[in-house]
This record gives sequence, structure tokens and C-alpha cells, in this order.
Amino acid sequence: MIISELKLNGEVNYYGMTYIILAIDPPIITLKRKNNSGDAISINYFELITNPSFHAEKSIKKSIEKDNNIYLSILDSLDEKKREEVSKRLKIIRPLLVLKI
Repeated sequence: MIISELKLNGEVNYYGMTYIILAIDPPIITLKRKNNSGDAISINYFELITNPSFHAEKSIKKSIEKDNNIYLSILDSLDEKKREEVSKRLKIIRPLLVLKI
């Protein structure tokens, strides 16, 4: 399932026409046809996203797939004994790190 990203001034396709999102007031989404001076329409969010003709400009799934990079930290390169030592030291200094002055 692709989850659509809806944001103000974003574009969506609905019934084959391109709309711009004017307002998001849950659960109501207000749309206006792009390149048209017609009236804005208000539609229920669930009705909009479940409509087979609906397609958003971006989808969250594409953003997630792009961010599937593997990040390694310095701790990953340490052997087990050193990692345990670092963890013990962190437990000791953690109260100082989170202290808000």
C-alpha cells in the first residue's frame, strides 16, 4: 500500500484533473483545480484517498525507500569488550548529559 503525502499547496490528481490543496482541516481537505478559476471543493480525507482515481504528487513510500540506507556508528566497529566498556561509562555520565541547566 502506498501512503500518499498530503500537504498545503501540494498537488493531487482526482478524477483525472490536477488539484492544489488549499486547506487541511481534518477530516476535510479543501481542493481547487489547478489552472482554473472554478470554486474550491471540500472532501472527506478518507473518501479522497480511497477513491481509485486519486494520486498524490508524492508518496511516503517513495521517501521511505530512498532512505533505506544503512548507517554505521563508531560503536559498530568496536569489539565486544570495548563496547561493554563504553556502555558502562555512558551509564555513569548519562545523568550529566541529560541534565538541563
